[in-house]
Amino acid sequence: MKTFVSGDLRLQFIDLGPTDGQTVILLHGFPQDSSSWSEVGGLLADAGFRVLIPDLRGYSPEAQPRELAEYTVDALVGDVVALLDSHGLASAHIVGHDWGGSLVWTMRKTHPSRMATATVVSTPHPAALSWAWTHTGQLLRSWYMGAIALPLVPELVVRRRLAWLLERSGLPAERATHYQELMNRPGVATGALNWYRQMLRDTVLPKRRTGSARDSAPRRALSTSGAPRTPTSTEPSPRRPSRPSVT
Repeated sequence: MKTFVSGDLRLQFIDLGPTDGQTVILLHGFPQDSSSWSEVGGLLADAGFRVLIPDLRGYSPEAQPRELAEYTVDALVGDVVALLDSHGLASAHIVGHDWGGSLVWTMRKTHPSRMATATVVSTPHPAALSWAWTHTGQLLRSWYMGAIALPLVPELVVRRRLAWLLERSGLPAERATHYQELMNRPGVATGALNWYRQMLRDTVLPKRRTGSARDSAPRRALSTSGAPRTPTSTEPSPRRPSRPSVT
């Protein structure tokens, strides 16, 4: 593990592959950490890419601020930008899964010039999710987001029952146990859950923006080999009213 600085915080990350290769940054979701990308990262490194995989804010031991306001989407994206800056990178291929995918969607609006490509894994576009909440049963399926906003109770659940819940969802027992142990480390459960809590706060009291950057970063999907494949076209963002860029 290496570390980089973002403001007053120090985040840890894994560094794989040749230092002169094109850089890919892999962003994890909940309740994961950098190890969730270990197989993909290894494949990319073997293909000649340099791969940076951070343990994001809340998960890194020296990056667990207590204040909920420290988990705004702008702060979380700022950590990714800080990782780029720490390596002197003007841009990189940014890949995100789950919450990491949410950061990628946001960066396509706020920092498109820092993205060589943007790849989102299993995270819907914020406008599409907003539409689904009002036109389908997705809001009921997302009930857990409201439950996570409660104080203390969610921490008790993830510290005691997370492995059981993950195994029921089909995750292999070995990975479920790893994430259970991760959530039982000091500060991690609260830090990870604060992503959801601040997201709900932003949804109720959205930050007023004066403008947005042009959405110009092309998206790439991951092939079965784990390496980025060239897209046949660059798709524009859906032309629906948007919500805060979080899931």
